[in-house]
Amino acid sequence: DFSLASVSHNLPSQHAYERLILDVDDPRRLWLQDYFEASLKCHRISYNSDEWCPAPLLNIVKICEVRNDAVNGVYLQELASIASSRQGHRQKVPELEQAICLRTHLQGPKLNEALLFHGCKWETVFSILREGFDSRLGGTNVGSAFGIGTYFSTVASKAD
Repeated sequence: DFSLASVSHNLPSQHAYERLILDVDDPRRLWLQDYFEASLKCHRISYNSDEWCPAPLLNIVKICEVRNDAVNGVYLQELASIASSRQGHRQKVPELEQAICLRTHLQGPKLNEALLFHGCKWETVFSILREGFDSRLGGTNVGSAFGIGTYFSTVASKAD
């Protein structure tokens, strides 16, 4: 399991988030780039399709660390709610077996936190950085094959 630090950075109120470009030799950047590139796979063109597309060839230009105290606070409140709903670790989700498992609180229960990929249009990125994900808007841009919600994948090339 990996742990993500949830440190408050007390950003000035005029900035919703802080974005830091990771240096090319930063171990976090190198690890994320390797993880991302390893997840680029061939996959079906669409749900239930017999047609497959090749794994994409990408040139990663930069990787950023994003900090948003407001979104992080909402996430921590949700984690606390999940943890207090019942004691102990949560049952593993089979669909997340290929994901990197995370734990915000190393001493707390395993709550099925995972490092996953989300695809969206470029113009949507900055509203997600400012406000976080809004499941009520899920599927409004590219459809909702499994219902309204926010979709994530263990495979970066499927999150397009």
